[in-house]
Amino acid sequence: MKAPTLSLRVRAFGRAGEGETAVEMAFVVLLFLFMIYAIYQFALGMYMWNAVMLAAEEGGRQAMIHNSVYADTSASCDLLWSDYVKPFVNYNLPGDASDYTLSYGCNNSTTPATMSIAVSYSLIGGGSFSSTWSIPGFTLTGQSTVPLD
Repeated sequence: MKAPTLSLRVRAFGRAGEGETAVEMAFVVLLFLFMIYAIYQFALGMYMWNAVMLAAEEGGRQAMIHNSVYADTSASCDLLWSDYVKPFVNYNLPGDASDYTLSYGCNNSTTPATMSIAVSYSLIGGGSFSSTWSIPGFTLTGQSTVPLD
């Protein structure tokens, strides 16, 4: 039997299909896994954004409800924050409370007086949820301003 020439080998290489399906399947599986991971990351980000927004809004609700307790004192805003609003905001946030930055401010020059609440969560640090987040550099912030009357 005569050995195949180089040109016959080259033509046969173009027609060979062994393993072609496995290579195509590897590409499709990698693309599918990447899409699943991207959907997971997006869902995690949306969950955290919603949690931060809800905590700020519920903190504002607590400020409106419990404002009458401290209406007579000059430090009403600070006491309202430390006694009612901050513990309630921390309770509504998922994970460890140290992963979040909470701030507040009161404006007594307006009628009625207002309290502003801000809740921030940075996806850069090593928090309970940021360790599963693969795209660093985002800070999610929820804000709420409510009347205190």
